[in-house]
Amino acid sequence: MLAWAVLALSALGLLVSAYFIAVTYRWMRPDPRWMPPVCRMDEGTCAQVVHTPQARVFVLPNSVYGFGWYGLAAAAAAAQLATGEWLACLPLVAIGLFTVAFSSYLFFQLRARLKTHCVLCYTGHALNVLLTVLFGIACFG
Repeated sequence: MLAWAVLALSALGLLVSAYFIAVTYRWMRPDPRWMPPVCRMDEGTCAQVVHTPQARVFVLPNSVYGFGWYGLAAAAAAAQLATGEWLACLPLVAIGLFTVAFSSYLFFQLRARLKTHCVLCYTGHALNVLLTVLFGIACFG
């Protein structure tokens, strides 16, 4: 059950990250009609955020690192479903704790510095917390 939850949360994270990556690199518009209205990036919120210095803290866009984290989490869940074991459990918790700390920093930047709301950003931050908690439960019961 835990692995399925990690897989579902990771899949959502991959979608959000892919959307941010596509908008950041201008592969797609931030507000396509097929996107649910709550997820569209209007120019006053999320679309504005992806082009700020805070969106590229470690050279590449933050969403690229998020995509890697969610992919790693999904792979760990798939491996657990296949083998019954959580492989690299402690490194996953450590990476998760880093992502939560980094998400806290980005949340502060979003609210205090940029003074904007971004539902998709909040979603990514919440996913990081939830995945870290789930990996903690998997490792430490």
